[in-house]
Amino acid sequence: MPRVNMNLNNVPDNVEPGWYPVQVESAEIRTTQDGQGEFIRWDLKIIDPDSEFNGWPLRVNTPIKLAPGKDQRALRITKDFLRAAEIEWDEDGFDTEDVLGAELEVQVQHRTWQGRVQEDVTSFRPL
Repeated sequence: MPRVNMNLNNVPDNVEPGWYPVQVESAEIRTTQDGQGEFIRWDLKIIDPDSEFNGWPLRVNTPIKLAPGKDQRALRITKDFLRAAEIEWDEDGFDTEDVLGAELEVQVQHRTWQGRVQEDVTSFRPL
């Protein structure tokens, strides 16, 4: 079997905590594990040519339909995301196609999930 000669010691495991400009790459409506709610899974890409993380992917989920009895304030996450991306909505909602290519800033923090440290997008603001 061939040996691959490369040094991975300086490759970061995660995007460092902080604020990053991103572009929305894709959107997918998904159902929650309990089958009672829905959310949008947004795939983002860091767009900072001066950052070592330029081009790195990020992902964030925003709720669009909550299970009965869930606190409706959680929908504010979706509203905050759209506002930061400068996307308009009306009483009938919004089109995810309008969000593709939008640019905004996101705050990245770290969290531990299933014993592994990973990025967690926690806040949004206009670019």
